[in-house]
Amino acid sequence: MLKSDEILQKLEPDSKDVFVEGLIDMYVNRPDEMKDVCLADFASLYNVSKRKADNAPIAENSDDEDATENENDEKITAFKMKNGKGWIKKRTKKKIIRYRYFKLHQDPENYYREQLMLFLPWSNEEEDLLYINHEETFELHKDLIQQKRSEYVHREASEFEKAFEEHMERENENDIHDTNIEYDQDKNEFLIYEIGNNEGDIFVEMGLKTQTEKVEHFNVPKVIPDTEYQQMMRTLNNNQRKYTLNVMNLIKNGDKQFFHFINGGAGVSKSTLIKAVYQSPLRFYISLPGSNPETIRTAVYAPTGKTAALVDGMTLHSFLSLPVNQCKHKLVQLNSDISNTIGVKLKDLQLLIVDEISMVGFTMFQHVDARLQQIMRTKKPFGGISIAVLCDFNQLRPVGDKYIFQFNNSYNTLVDSSLWSLFELFELTEIMRQKDDKTFAIALSNLAKGTMTAEDIQLLKSRIVSTENLETMGDAIRIFRTFSLIDGSPSPTQ
Repeated sequence: MLKSDEILQKLEPDSKDVFVEGLIDMYVNRPDEMKDVCLADFASLYNVSKRKADNAPIAENSDDEDATENENDEKITAFKMKNGKGWIKKRTKKKIIRYRYFKLHQDPENYYREQLMLFLPWSNEEEDLLYINHEETFELHKDLIQQKRSEYVHREASEFEKAFEEHMERENENDIHDTNIEYDQDKNEFLIYEIGNNEGDIFVEMGLKTQTEKVEHFNVPKVIPDTEYQQMMRTLNNNQRKYTLNVMNLIKNGDKQFFHFINGGAGVSKSTLIKAVYQSPLRFYISLPGSNPETIRTAVYAPTGKTAALVDGMTLHSFLSLPVNQCKHKLVQLNSDISNTIGVKLKDLQLLIVDEISMVGFTMFQHVDARLQQIMRTKKPFGGISIAVLCDFNQLRPVGDKYIFQFNNSYNTLVDSSLWSLFELFELTEIMRQKDDKTFAIALSNLAKGTMTAEDIQLLKSRIVSTENLETMGDAIRIFRTFSLIDGSPSPTQ
């Protein structure tokens, strides 16, 4: 730790004495009278100060000019440091010491070094601790070390630490460990990564290595009440109901992996279908004898946090520890611990639902496939998990990547088979959002496709108002193409 600014200002410009002395510096400067004091005792039984207390006796052999002869060793409680920078004083009560506590079975080398450093007296760190055979030195002084160690590490404490370690190991089996980070908002169901003062890592961003942060647990599947489920199923149109029954038939048979693409423009109620396709299998699995309601059988994901929140899911990046920036690099494999932990959580996963697949590019889609193969330990597409994806390709496209059905370059066509070719199309055509105004719904659909008729154009123009009528529209929503237009917009009160 650096000295205070006030002290640093008083130093010579070329001075190297800029650091505050630590415990080790003080220990090696203890006087000869304390040569048999180990570091653990030094930290627990002594204090170091710049000046000697007025009532503190002085060691007989101290080189202090004011030192007085003392015939009673028990009264010697103050020693002058060898470098003359302070006094070492005996405490009346022991302090509790804390140290790294290396484990013999995990890190033998550091375990032996730590035991020698704490419980055996030494004077020169390089000669006595660094360049020696730690295990041999430990065995040579084993009895002395264990005797001193017993004063600080009691049997009950060791048993508690062992029990605590076993508990943490069991807890870690239920956690997912990873890189990425993202966010943690009021411990909501996504529970991805904590926002903090985290430093960026360009290699993680490029996908050249994985994150080391901890990924939190997956959310427990939520089954909606029967009345809400029944009401939702009644609102499905004919095509939505047929598709939901089709998925349920495939799941109940359970002998075939399927890949579905549900296409539909704005207003066809894709979000409602997602909820129905998620809840129906979930209720079926829970009804099976001996089923665990916390087992993840179906899951919903999306490419961004906002779209994931709208469908009560989580992001693909957080779910699979995908790099934020693909950069056209090969996906780095998860380490075995993380992969195994995720695999245990998802071992019963049967159906993966991905919303807004139009925003998932070719590279990311390949990464999803590769990651699921690693986690599920199989070379089957997407790890043998059935996939249902939904989107409207007239909406947002991938950022910095080709569409999911396009190869990134001409070489991909030679070595890769298109994952997109596995998918079977199901199309939603009935508009539900404006079902009570069919003419307006058709006009909006034609607008999205660029096929508006003269009647559609006239319908939308009929809603254009002049600036004279703004006074009567104070609550109207205003939409601007750019920020610069906002400042110049007329006020509804003018």
